[in-house]
Amino acid sequence: MNEKLNHNLEGNKKQKFVENLEQLFLEDVELPPKTCPVCANPIKEDKILCDNCNEHAEIGRKIANAKYYIRSLSEEKSDKFDIFLFGVGYKFLKNEKVPSYIRSISSFSKSAQILKINDTDFVNTELIKKCSETGILLSFGFIFIANTVPRHEEKILSFTNIAELSKGANKLGILKMDVDNLGKIFSGGTDKKSTGIARISTMSTMLDLYFSEILNKVCERHYFLDEADICENCKNEAIEIKLSLENEIGIEDEVRVVNEVPEIVYRMKDGKQACDVCLERKSPAIYVNYAGGDDLLIIGPWDLIIQLAKDIRETFKAFTCRNPDINISAGISIINKKFPIGRAALLADKALEKSKDHEENVNSHEKKKDSISVFGETVYWESREDLKGFYELLDFSTDLEKHIDNKEISKSFVYSLLEMWNSTFGYDRELNEKIRREKKAYVPYLKYQLARNVRDRKVREDLDKKILKNFPWIKIPVSWVSLRTR
Repeated sequence: MNEKLNHNLEGNKKQKFVENLEQLFLEDVELPPKTCPVCANPIKEDKILCDNCNEHAEIGRKIANAKYYIRSLSEEKSDKFDIFLFGVGYKFLKNEKVPSYIRSISSFSKSAQILKINDTDFVNTELIKKCSETGILLSFGFIFIANTVPRHEEKILSFTNIAELSKGANKLGILKMDVDNLGKIFSGGTDKKSTGIARISTMSTMLDLYFSEILNKVCERHYFLDEADICENCKNEAIEIKLSLENEIGIEDEVRVVNEVPEIVYRMKDGKQACDVCLERKSPAIYVNYAGGDDLLIIGPWDLIIQLAKDIRETFKAFTCRNPDINISAGISIINKKFPIGRAALLADKALEKSKDHEENVNSHEKKKDSISVFGETVYWESREDLKGFYELLDFSTDLEKHIDNKEISKSFVYSLLEMWNSTFGYDRELNEKIRREKKAYVPYLKYQLARNVRDRKVREDLDKKILKNFPWIKIPVSWVSLRTR
């Protein structure tokens, strides 16, 4: 009897929640709520985005196309404002709508500040006269906003279309960058005298100037042209790209809204530049999610994002007069065009953290981050002694790509380089620079593959030297070639 009781007690201990299983596996009487693909909050069945995300999307469109930014003091909230916070209303407008807007808010706004976006030529006599007739207290000025976005006839391209602007694989690149050791620069880069605060303020303003204004110019170097806007000469020097025509972006008044895009667009080939006439009609291929202060988050075609990271670093170093103590690090994630952007931004943030921690993996008294993480590797921007930098690796990547385009080597040969790397250094393994430099087990097999796959002697000898120099970081060139030649 006792033995049977103990057996039952032991069984009950192992099935404490058995009575709740029936409730757990009941059939759903109601369908689960549809969730917003951006923020995951519940939304109505006939909607694509939640109200909050739709509002943000609409504000984003207005910022991208606005010429003026208006801030006005108001005692009451009004639908005349795009945003209203703490007694201040904000509005983004085009040139011709500013006077009528000022009149419409004059009855409940005490004063307004009219700022021209990304243009210091804000003294427009006619505009000032028209706005002054409203009787509201006004001031005029300018403001810099990093508002570069890919668009067609004032409609912003979807992430799907942005990915399709890539060469090769249709993927998106997410770039996150920020200035290294900014706290140390502010605390140690100025003296304790009364001018210290002024110097900190000046440095902060100048950094924000780069990220808010100069960054726009850098991003605009990477562009595309509509079929209707490109001349025949430029078309011969460009890559033709077909875009997905229908991209649902929302529902308004129970009607599905589709973002219309041109069927055919063009991207200039590497090293080619459009003529002056076509450049007047270009559209950036880069989407600045945010930029200002000392950091940024940018989305774009994966290969242009990698090239953009290099451009930003070069222009930033020039802007800071190549001060060795002022550097910038980057992290890049590369994703499929349907991958959630929020998750991709977190991956880019983790890549940036790896760049920030890069100093810990180098046996050097110089602890300067100044690095980039991409394709699962973290390297310095520029080569240091026998450590290959990103600039040199990117040059070698484009070199390998040209050899494939010229049919001097095959894609399978390039892929075999990655297999050699994995067999030498191990799969998905964290490596220090010492191991990369000292392990040479791949050399015999590399010589064999070169002799077998590369017929031209000059090409073979050139590749032999370059591959041996870059092999410890070969994942970056192989990944670049793999995606660009798809």
